[in-house]
Amino acid sequence: MKYSALILDMDGTIVDSLDAVEGALKKAGEKWGIAVTPKLLDIALYSSGDDLGRAVNLSGGDEKIFLADVARAYHEMAHLSKLFPGIRGLLEAKISLGIVTNENRTELRHNFKRLEIDESVFGGICCAGDTPFIKPHPYPLQYCMGQMGAARESTLFVGDGRADFLAAKAAGVSFGVALWGVRDVSLFEGAQHFFEKPGEVLRFAQVLGFRL
Repeated sequence: MKYSALILDMDGTIVDSLDAVEGALKKAGEKWGIAVTPKLLDIALYSSGDDLGRAVNLSGGDEKIFLADVARAYHEMAHLSKLFPGIRGLLEAKISLGIVTNENRTELRHNFKRLEIDESVFGGICCAGDTPFIKPHPYPLQYCMGQMGAARESTLFVGDGRADFLAAKAAGVSFGVALWGVRDVSLFEGAQHFFEKPGEVLRFAQVLGFRL
């Protein structure tokens, strides 16, 4: 397989946000009397806000307030997030890069600034709010590929969440599992590639596939 475009997820792939997400859940959970179980943390890390809202089993109005509390606490704890080791080298490589995230544009740019990531390295970016859908719907990936001028058969999407995997499958795009951010590898049966570290993605790009 020859690839010419690499698209990355943000949280759990580029950024180690475990401490910030767990801290935000605990702070909001204390207010609402909701225990932060491993299952709830996994949903917060790897699924959508809608999934998290359903998991806490609150009424519609309270669910939205709880999610807003989590988001507010996450912003307060964003300083706990950090780049995964090896990601900087991948972002600085001469590779056609894109990013697809369920963060909104304001959140993404805040993280870019704090983590000193140059937005211009990405030929395509799709955030929550840029399209009517978020992952696992395929359209955010398709939107990003459109910006990059990339065909689905020559695109590799690397992420750490089930929603990432399902989005890639629905879009007909090859998927690489970012094992450095994964807690349950069984969720990715059928993925084309498995990468232990970000450096493996870069070596793969340089040696096996990508046209640099």
